Amino acid sequence: MTEEEFKKLKEKGEIEEIKEEERLEPVEIPVERVSLDDFLTFLEILRQIKRHRITTPTHKPKSFLEQIEFYDDGTNRRLYLYINGVWRYVVLT
Repeated sequence: MTEEEFKKLKEKGEIEEIKEEERLEPVEIPVERVSLDDFLTFLEILRQIKRHRITTPTHKPKSFLEQIEFYDDGTNRRLYLYINGVWRYVVLT
């Protein structure tokens, strides 16, 4: 097909020319900066003594810290984590 034939068919509407999509420039989304004080506050909360439990957790946690539970019934030691709506545990030795 020659260029002339192509132009005639395009004018008649028998050919649709597909144009290359325009590339969008990346947009920088401002990220809220976390200060060292925020991080230290979080670490201080994690450092607090957490009592172990003697029954398996069944409650739905309301905060991040409630998603971590220590279990010790005198024989078994477990670390419980609330993940995807279910309590999971890892056996500790």
